[in-house]
Amino acid sequence: MIQKDKIWGLTSQYKKNYKPDYDKGWAAMQQKMQAERRSDAKIIGLNARTWLRVAAIFMVFVGGAFIFQQLLTSDSQTVVTNEGAKEVIELPDGSKVWLNENSQLRYPSTFDGEERLVHLEGEAYFDIAKNPEKPFKISVENSEIEVLGTAFNVR
Repeated sequence: MIQKDKIWGLTSQYKKNYKPDYDKGWAAMQQKMQAERRSDAKIIGLNARTWLRVAAIFMVFVGGAFIFQQLLTSDSQTVVTNEGAKEVIELPDGSKVWLNENSQLRYPSTFDGEERLVHLEGEAYFDIAKNPEKPFKISVENSEIEVLGTAFNVR
């Protein structure tokens, strides 16, 4: 216990008259900051070739977005009926569709290609114009109905 008291007494006397040299400390800190600033700071010059690369990458993204948007917004019509409403639609090939309430029919503005494809959600009565060269297809949920020319109801 005596030794602890002796050590405690000696530590209380340690650098009792110490006065820090602020100027010397500030100079050392500035020197360290200057050294770090010099090693990390790099100026990157953008020349014409780099700007052309950036512009080319930008154009690729803009062109890709434009093509993607064109593919998604195909030229199609959508008819939706609310509760209590019914709609009669004449398709581009002359076929007629009576769309029941709470239903939706999506079809192209023109039937190009080898088939006449429409998408139905809900219920509709179809009176299909005959065209043996272009079968009429109705996409309903997970199935597809194909006809050449007839009248029928789909629910």
